[in-house]
Amino acid sequence: KCFDIVSSGINAEYGEHMVKNPGVKGAQRFRDRFEQFLYDIRGKMDELEMMMGDMKKKYTIATGHFGETSSVEPETFFGYINTFMNQYKDAKEILVKKREDEERKRKKQLQAMSSAEQSRPSSRRAR
Repeated sequence: KCFDIVSSGINAEYGEHMVKNPGVKGAQRFRDRFEQFLYDIRGKMDELEMMMGDMKKKYTIATGHFGETSSVEPETFFGYINTFMNQYKDAKEILVKKREDEERKRKKQLQAMSSAEQSRPSSRRAR
């Protein structure tokens, strides 16, 4: 689709150029080489256009899963996801640190209780 537009544009420009400048050499050679270039890359460009369409469909599905429309800019959408992931990571680190602190505190309490029990006279332990 895109190539047809470019090719017809090249032919139109070539025709106009040849009318205005009939004595200029190299215009036909340029046109031939450019059309060969378009022919050579046509398959790759068709593949890229198909991949782009597939990507747009997948982006629409992804944004829908997060309650957004596909009209939201990708930078904004992926910025939301990045922010969420960073905040999740930070929250997880805070929870891990809190658990470790609680574990240390509990071990200290158990150690203190054990030390207190060992420091009692043996007659009390026998009861």
